Amino acid sequence: MNMNKGIEEIIKNLGDIFGSKNFGDKIVLVTGGAGFLGSWICEVLVEQGANVICLDNLVSGLNSNISHLMDKDNFKFIQHDITQPIFFDERIDVVMHLASRASPFEFEKFPIQILKANTLGIWGGL
Repeated sequence: MNMNKGIEEIIKNLGDIFGSKNFGDKIVLVTGGAGFLGSWICEVLVEQGANVICLDNLVSGLNSNISHLMDKDNFKFIQHDITQPIFFDERIDVVMHLASRASPFEFEKFPIQILKANTLGIWGGL
């Protein structure tokens, strides 16, 4: 499946889930936004007109996954480790927390980092 076809499919499925609602008027924080899945979510949200803040420390995410979004007015990238506090001047409407190493091969090598990303990373949202 090519990227554009995949993005269209995700947007269609979001419409099925949320009805006619989209994220066009929202500020959305995507942690882990430069990762494989996070970058697709960023792409979809940008296409829907959401103001996307992509947060990633680039340990497993890649700049190349989001490079095509960098010139978009409604996309902002912040390189940051989600286990460290971060504060925003703007209100955040939606947080999509994807900042965690997802490969089972990495669970054995990085158990503490994964635990911290999955706990401390979402702590501020509680």
